[in-house]
Amino acid sequence: MNNNTPAASLPPQQPAARVSPVPGLAAGAALTVLGLLALFSPLATGVMLACLITAGLGVLGAAQIAAWVRTPPEARGADLLVNGILLAGSSLFALWASFQTSFGLAGLIEGLSVAAAFLTLLRGIDQFLAFSQMRREGAQGAGWMLAAGLMNGLLAMVILANPLMSWFALSTVWGVYLAASGVALAAGTLAASRS
Repeated sequence: MNNNTPAASLPPQQPAARVSPVPGLAAGAALTVLGLLALFSPLATGVMLACLITAGLGVLGAAQIAAWVRTPPEARGADLLVNGILLAGSSLFALWASFQTSFGLAGLIEGLSVAAAFLTLLRGIDQFLAFSQMRREGAQGAGWMLAAGLMNGLLAMVILANPLMSWFALSTVWGVYLAASGVALAAGTLAASRS
């Protein structure tokens, strides 16, 4: 036995500074209101989220192009430039199509919903590949990976069956999640402020 192990000494703990609960309560209230808006008005929230996501993709594309321009020429990769052009271009095209075609914002929402279905399908394929590798190696949890891949594949097919209605269904789910998160944040803030 080694009784000469040095003991760690910690400085005395100072009392925690009192933090105002107002920012946490305000953020919780904002999340709850946004969630309830999404829950009870999925059309307005769906349109708002579609515009926000489209604008965000355009900004991300512009940032990737700017990063490519700022990178020294010998270190530049084509992938960053191509990603930036594709993101910015698709964002601009989606905005143009939503304002210049007879479909309006429904076309924008449908395009984003199809993109979400494509990404969901890619995730399902990735999970199928992970399942086959896990099964070959005899790893535990391979069945759960297969189930996740099947669920993602099924979800992609459901979204592709009716992209517009799927977007509004997702908006409703997001509404429940945001409202619950807002209530939880406000409750956590109140609990922390009372201790």
